[in-house]
Amino acid sequence: MKLWLGTEEEGQHKGLKTLFVGSPDITFEEIKDAIKKHSKNKIDQIYFGAGCCTQINKEVLNECIEKIVKTIEITIEVNINNENLFTDAKYMYVNKVITINDKRLLNLKKIKDTFNYCLKIQSVDTKDKILLMTDLGNFEETNCDNLNGKKYKEDKVVK
Repeated sequence: MKLWLGTEEEGQHKGLKTLFVGSPDITFEEIKDAIKKHSKNKIDQIYFGAGCCTQINKEVLNECIEKIVKTIEITIEVNINNENLFTDAKYMYVNKVITINDKRLLNLKKIKDTFNYCLKIQSVDTKDKILLMTDLGNFEETNCDNLNGKKYKEDKVVK
């Protein structure tokens, strides 16, 4: 599964009709064809890196930025370990999701509704420092019951 259509189930664009790109092998033509054939040109978002931060083909992403209608949101999902977090000016209007996968985060499930906790993300033992913090309750939780591998059960595989 490299390309699929569905409704965005996570984050600020929840509810948008989305074309998910889950492989760097997908071409711009395949994206354009999928939008035309499978969604009758009615797509709200193209989501690169879908399915647990798959590698993003920057050439195809750049082509989408240049040639896709500006009314379609373009979102990329990258792993925090990715050296390229797409900070160039041409990616200014691309929505970026940085994903941190860690099994220890399951511990939050036990406390998220019961106690008053904050989540702090930091790197302070380096020359450049960063420290971010928010209440655990500020996070939007997504129901994962319908998640089936990389896609949600209602999603339609295109390729």
